[in-house]
Amino acid sequence: MPALEQEYSPLTSDGRISRFPVAHDGAPSGVCKTELRKIGFFGYQRPEKGAALLPSLVPQLLHDGHEVIVQDSGEFVRAIPTQGLTVLPYVPSLADEIAKCDLIVAPYDPAAYRTKGSGIVWDALASGVPVIAPAGTAIGTLVQSTGAGILFGALEADDVYRSILEARRNYERISRAAFRASLEWCSRHGIRHFVSAMLAKPQIE
Repeated sequence: MPALEQEYSPLTSDGRISRFPVAHDGAPSGVCKTELRKIGFFGYQRPEKGAALLPSLVPQLLHDGHEVIVQDSGEFVRAIPTQGLTVLPYVPSLADEIAKCDLIVAPYDPAAYRTKGSGIVWDALASGVPVIAPAGTAIGTLVQSTGAGILFGALEADDVYRSILEARRNYERISRAAFRASLEWCSRHGIRHFVSAMLAKPQIE
């Protein structure tokens, strides 16, 4: 991504950066999602990943009639399973669980994630699952460039929730974009492409 190249090029001796495929395959189903029912929050839940917003967001989404998945590999969240809510600990295949969802919410701190990547977001895009992501970040720029999701501006439950409502109103559009993004992802990214690039003669761009 051009923005990240500008960010990290001063760390090199000649200012040049080599690009490599993202080493995430996802779990693409080959079918475009058609209905927003199941919403997922995944990863090692901690403050910079918006864990403090979940006590507000999850009950509201359940009240709206959605199924909600909260996965926390670090057991930071002490959620009590209720009707419509599934709580997952560490899982062997995160991509498989992400692919079961119709929307992934990444309520990450925009300041903390300005130049960070996210395996959760990468697996979602690789799997054809739309994403809610923070604006002004590398992952937000990626989601926006594919059209496969909606961005939020502030790390506040209300702002993230408004983005989810926008995703619901525009679900057909963003799900189609997510499906196209997954096809493009498979042709450019994934472990096979990453290893091939690592073993090939370096190409400086």
